[in-house]
Amino acid sequence: MTDSGMLRLKEDVVVERLFSFLYMELPKYFQASGEKHDFWEFVYVDKGEVILITDRGSNRLSQGDMIFYSPNEYHTGYAVNGTAPNLIIMSFVCHSPAVDYFRGKVLHLEQTEQELLYELISEGKEAFDPPVGHPKMMVPQRKDGSLFGSEQMIKNMLEMLLIRLICKGSAGTGKTRPESALLAIRNEDLFERIALYLKDNVRNNLSF
Repeated sequence: MTDSGMLRLKEDVVVERLFSFLYMELPKYFQASGEKHDFWEFVYVDKGEVILITDRGSNRLSQGDMIFYSPNEYHTGYAVNGTAPNLIIMSFVCHSPAVDYFRGKVLHLEQTEQELLYELISEGKEAFDPPVGHPKMMVPQRKDGSLFGSEQMIKNMLEMLLIRLICKGSAGTGKTRPESALLAIRNEDLFERIALYLKDNVRNNLSF
């Protein structure tokens, strides 16, 4: 608390800088040259299949899978099964202790997390020049006349994605987030309608 009694909000995950933000449509016989760097990076497979290799071993990823590379971790990879993979790659600086959760992690994203990632892509198309997805886009460059708040939206949504993944991964070991009020209302309404239908059709031979 400050002297005025206002609460300074806690920030568990803070992204400080963005090094790359790519949407890459790669050829069938794609082979990456190996590299390592002193910041975090993730690769999300939006289409196709890839084998990605790190100091910890090799991983086969398909649509919906995401792998994290921790700082100074060697990584390389290649396409498999004759598929032309589409990848989303983001590399960033984050010194928050919570992101150590991602060391050596390969995750599968659910629909809500995928939608958040696609929102990030949409903001990246508006915030940078060249936009995310352009073949010449390598290092993010600020776009003149970009939408108000677009870079902050990218920072906030990236932090939100990381927080969601950490919370989901540790749901069994700590407190879980409460069900939203809107979802609770929807579920209660659904249960009431199911119960009413069963009551009205109790003598009928009901199918699933």
